[in-house]
Amino acid sequence: MSTYIGIKGQKVQGLSPEPTNSVLGQVWYNTSSQVIRFKTVVGSNAWATANPTNTQARGALAAGTQTAALTAGGEGPSSAHITATELYNGSAWTTSGNMSTGRQKGGGCGTQTAALAFGGQTSSGSPSISPASEKFNGSSWTNTGNMNAGRWLLAGCGTQTAGLAFGGENVPTPPSAKIFNLTEEYNGSTWSVQSTMNTGRFNLGGAGSQTAGLAMGGATGNGPGDQKCEKYNGSSWTNSGDMNSLRQAMAASGATNTEAMVFGGSPRQAAVELFNGSSWTATTNMNVAVDSNSGCGTDTATLAFQGQSPSTPSGSTFTEQWLSGGGTIVTNVTTV
Repeated sequence: MSTYIGIKGQKVQGLSPEPTNSVLGQVWYNTSSQVIRFKTVVGSNAWATANPTNTQARGALAAGTQTAALTAGGEGPSSAHITATELYNGSAWTTSGNMSTGRQKGGGCGTQTAALAFGGQTSSGSPSISPASEKFNGSSWTNTGNMNAGRWLLAGCGTQTAGLAFGGENVPTPPSAKIFNLTEEYNGSTWSVQSTMNTGRFNLGGAGSQTAGLAMGGATGNGPGDQKCEKYNGSSWTNSGDMNSLRQAMAASGATNTEAMVFGGSPRQAAVELFNGSSWTATTNMNVAVDSNSGCGTDTATLAFQGQSPSTPSGSTFTEQWLSGGGTIVTNVTTV
């Protein structure tokens, strides 16, 4: 008589933590997240659903790369200002040391093991908009020098020792809010004021480095958002090619101001655009329409996560990976 394994093959293994050496076609059951997982091929220029974050959030800061990402802070379903930090290894998210101060819609930059957080809304009281900054070493956060102007809904890029912050708003109550065109550079300990952007804006996206930054979209008033972009060369800003659509409260990725990606944003959308240094081109949409989302990586290897989706307007755990040219990914079959 034939055995069950001889007829049906090997049973699905129950594993936790995730296997680090999975092979194409492998299926297993994650006993911690209670999700069936498998490794599959993703087609050219596609978004693939990945393991969700542990924390529901919108307006969280981001740092790192597609396979070594960080998310911290944000606002949760109870409108609380989150201190949680999570790290992504290319397959799954794990919790790490909490931030010193919960904050949402601040700026972030750097790597998973050397990240920088700055500004944001830190409470629902007054004053609620903070100039405070924190540094992350891979396991814990420590306070560092304050920005010269407290603001939220700003953008940032660069590294923990060479950061750039630009734009933003000083109070959460329009029309009395001041819209900033202010730019500040961080040297690892202190912030210094630099040349202003050509157009003040908030709820904008940022990518690049301290000497090759890119500011995109955002809002210049009470309108639906903006298409305009500016490039920073380390000393001044110049106008660049407009995006194809109006958007604010979106995420962006890119190591320089000549190769970048923007995705999601308000009005809530799944649309994605690529920047080549002078113009924007629409590419494959994400699977989920989001705004107030976060992301990191490059224009060829981006990770998108959290934000507000149609099914989770108070903050989501969604995660998607962008694979330019195709590749393999570990993804979910179903939730048990």
